[in-house]
Amino acid sequence: MDNKGLIFTLDAAIALIPIFIIIAAVVSVSSSDNTYTQIRLAHNAQDTLENMGMHQNNQQLSTLQKITYTLSLNNNSNDGINEAGKIAGFYLNKTLGNSKYKLVEISVLNKTIVSNGDILETENISVGFKSFENYIFKLYIWN
Repeated sequence: MDNKGLIFTLDAAIALIPIFIIIAAVVSVSSSDNTYTQIRLAHNAQDTLENMGMHQNNQQLSTLQKITYTLSLNNNSNDGINEAGKIAGFYLNKTLGNSKYKLVEISVLNKTIVSNGDILETENISVGFKSFENYIFKLYIWN
């Protein structure tokens, strides 16, 4: 190879460096958006449950207090679960907007209290946990 060929080859290789940098930047931005969404959903699930434990209404009971009181008053029956689902659904619809959710009690009932979407049709699911009295609530949130 003569000197001209070496210089042209080196020049072409150097010209490819900015192209590789641009490709790497685009890939980095698109993957960080997905990570941001997962982090936001994870914080949203836990924060929502925490707020349900602190939210005060006219009777000075938090939403989780009303749910656990309703479940206990009805001896954890299906009627109690339905009433608790109405309470939770009202709060979650108002709080989460367009996000889908599923609230499950996992220690006493091991049943779904309320859900507004099919959890099997999504890829990004975030979960929050909250223990309240004898119950442990698990909240799934997805878009």
